[in-house]
Amino acid sequence: MKKIITIFIFLTSGIYSHAQPISIVSYGAIIGSSFSNANSNATINTNAIQTAINNNPGKRILIPAGYYVINASINISNNIELVGEGKGITNLQALNCDGVKILIDQVMLKDFSLIGSSNNSTVYKGINIGSSNRINFIDIQNIRIQSFIIGIQMLNGWDVKIGNCDLDVNANLPQIDVAIKIIGQSVNNMISNCHIIANSVGIWSLSDPLNVNSKPEGIMITNCLISLAKNSILAEATLSIHVSNCILDLNRGYAICFRNSSGGLVTNNWIYSGVTSGSPIDQAISIESSMNCNISNNNIITATGARTIGITAYSNNIAITGNQIEIDNGAGYVAVFDNTTYAIILSNNILKRKILVNQPTSFINNLSTNYIVSNNLNITVP
Repeated sequence: MKKIITIFIFLTSGIYSHAQPISIVSYGAIIGSSFSNANSNATINTNAIQTAINNNPGKRILIPAGYYVINASINISNNIELVGEGKGITNLQALNCDGVKILIDQVMLKDFSLIGSSNNSTVYKGINIGSSNRINFIDIQNIRIQSFIIGIQMLNGWDVKIGNCDLDVNANLPQIDVAIKIIGQSVNNMISNCHIIANSVGIWSLSDPLNVNSKPEGIMITNCLISLAKNSILAEATLSIHVSNCILDLNRGYAICFRNSSGGLVTNNWIYSGVTSGSPIDQAISIESSMNCNISNNNIITATGARTIGITAYSNNIAITGNQIEIDNGAGYVAVFDNTTYAIILSNNILKRKILVNQPTSFINNLSTNYIVSNNLNITVP
């Protein structure tokens, strides 16, 4: 019985001390009333935060309410909890540098705003997780990240939770800005209850460029609002990604794109895409060179463009069931399957489009060699 009680206490006590948090002010940090006011103390505050982290493994480090500028990335190599007093209450600006780098397992960040240098074309990251080695159990909660080219990047991160965060990386710069970038063998990660605004990509998962066999696996994206991106969710070389209960709104290209991926599940989402360019490739969902994907119980709309769902490039074992799929104001097909695809099921959907002079006769352009299309309700509206 003693052994069981000991194990229970260890598991429920956590890795962080819940005694009085250690304030960075005790290490010399100076609280500013604005970023311009705090700018002259950037070196002092950078050193204070870094020293507090280095000297207190396993502890909770507090950044009190106020404004702080740092001029070098904060590197976390201890198991600590770095907390503020709330988004927009504790405000940290990274001046020409990454914000926070996490280099060790079991770290929590929560309750502060992290701002980059506006109009900076260098690819700085708000939070940078990982290295060539696997990093486990990172928890990022209630953080606001703005004005970085990449909001959060993880490389080989396992069991990472990102929740209740606001990410605005709408940089309008030549670089590809990404709110959350998941690279390499990053496994069993969850993104939930986040509000994401990006110019290029909302959430992007991809293999490690230095090791193409190192691929993301087991990503859950749920209860998020992602808007204004060219691609809300782009999964490349990804194994098993689940997108549910999200709003993907005002996309200017693909809302969801699976490319060279397997095991995509898209369910119970509201998706609205293709609102500006009217390009023929504007579509809500694109499945390219992918397999074993299920698209079910979604409301999927393309505002303009030639198709709402496109399945191409030898994709196979794709099921599209129980959705409302619509082209709101474009002449084209609700769904397109090219002649390299096979094992496609399109059933029990509502397919909807407008009456237009140049509208094709069929709702579906189906060139697949092995398919089932059944029990769909085709609706044409004025």
